[in-house]
This record gives sequence, structure tokens and C-alpha cells, in this order.
Amino acid sequence: MAARELGRLVPGVIVNLVLLYGVVVLGWSPGSIVLLFPVESVGIGLVTVVGLWRRAGADDMVGPIPLAALVFGAIFGVFTIVQTVFAGIIASVLGVVADATNLWLPLALVVARTAVDLGVAVRQPPDLATLIVPPITRGITLQVGVVLGMVYVTSGEPLDLVRQTLAGHPVTTAMMPVVVLMIVKTIVELVVGVIVIVVLRLVRRMDAASV
Repeated sequence: MAARELGRLVPGVIVNLVLLYGVVVLGWSPGSIVLLFPVESVGIGLVTVVGLWRRAGADDMVGPIPLAALVFGAIFGVFTIVQTVFAGIIASVLGVVADATNLWLPLALVVARTAVDLGVAVRQPPDLATLIVPPITRGITLQVGVVLGMVYVTSGEPLDLVRQTLAGHPVTTAMMPVVVLMIVKTIVELVVGVIVIVVLRLVRRMDAASV
């Protein structure tokens, strides 16, 4: 059980690290990657709504729609709209390179991760904490990332200014929104995911001991 639950974190970590590597080492367009942030948010919302729908009982419905899915979808939808506007502004400043390497390959990675998460939500709806807490955390992290990106691209500094180095590779102002977000997002996803798994296992053991 623990291995399977931890395994759900692997696709996200791999995608984050590949995008980070692509921007810093392979020279992928930061603007193109930023444009994918709302795509991931839409995926997060879709997976969570499907999971909530699968968990809903007859008493949880508002018409044909589960109440929890309706509330989550409305709130998360507003955040995603705001994030899309910010991401569009950032991408327009940084520039978008719409070719196979800079946009379509990263897009395929994000969509593939969403497909994996969606498959899990359809086959076996996870515990409510696993279903809600990690996606909300990912959504908040993405939201903070686009706000941080707005700060970088509106700072007035040249976009090719080297701000840091990462494993010997220069990180420019244009790269910073993606680099910071991918590093923080990976750490947050791992930490939150492990905490949720540990807490759920403790709750299950307490429930089993009380029977």
C-alpha cells in the first residue's frame, strides 16, 4: 500500500525535474513552459472533480452534480482563470516558442501526468485527504508561481540578466519563474504527499486497533 501511494508522487516529480532540466540545460523557452501552468491547473481541477464525483453518494447530489465537486470546481475555476491571465501576461513578455521541443513536448509531459492521475481517480478514488490536499497544494503553488513570475518580468531588469547558477548553468531573469516554481513545487508535492500518506496510515491503524 505504501509503495503504491508513494508511487503516485513519482510522475509529478519526474515531470517537474524534466521541465527544470529542459529550461536550464536544454534551453527550452521559459515563456512556453509558463504557458503550461494553467494547463496543469485545469488537469488538477479535472482529476479532483472526477475523484469527488466517484466518491459521491446519492445524498451528496445537487441535481445531477455532487455538491463537493460543484463547490470545488467553482472555487478552483476562479483561481485557474486568474492564473491563466497572469500566465498569459508572463508568456507574452518572455515570448513563446511554439515548436516541438519548446512547447509540444512539455505539453505532452503535463498531459501525460494528468492522464495518469485521472486514471487513478477513475479506477480507485483515493481517500478524501489524498484527493483534496495534494491537488489544492499544487494549485496554490502554481498560483504563487505565476505571481512570482509577474514580479520577475515586471521588475525592469533585463531578461537575460544572470541571477543564479544551477549546477554550473546560468539562470537568467527569464528562467527564474520556471526554475523557482519547479524546485519549490517538487519539494512541496513530496513533503505534502508523504505527510498525507503517513497521517492516513496512522488513522487506519488507530481505527483497526479500536475495532
